[in-house]
Amino acid sequence: MGQCLYRAPDGRKCAIGALIPDNIYSPLMEHKSVDGLATSFPIIKRFFRGIDFELLFELQVIHDKYGPNTWEKELADTAKTFHLNP
Repeated sequence: MGQCLYRAPDGRKCAIGALIPDNIYSPLMEHKSVDGLATSFPIIKRFFRGIDFELLFELQVIHDKYGPNTWEKELADTAKTFHLNP
């Protein structure tokens, strides 16, 4: 698979990139993990306040590591891990 970008030049967004509002996105966020974003960009930490960064990281891993044909299973497994109702 190709390299994941929060915002690709063609306008596509990764799983986490789609959650980041345009008004707080910065190209400097690219090539950082979601927990790296929280460390480097306080506005991201505030924006995702109350959301488990471990969950966001797992969503990022699913998007980057697995093909779309396995996302449903991976997301269901992650929902169970985090005690969420899929």
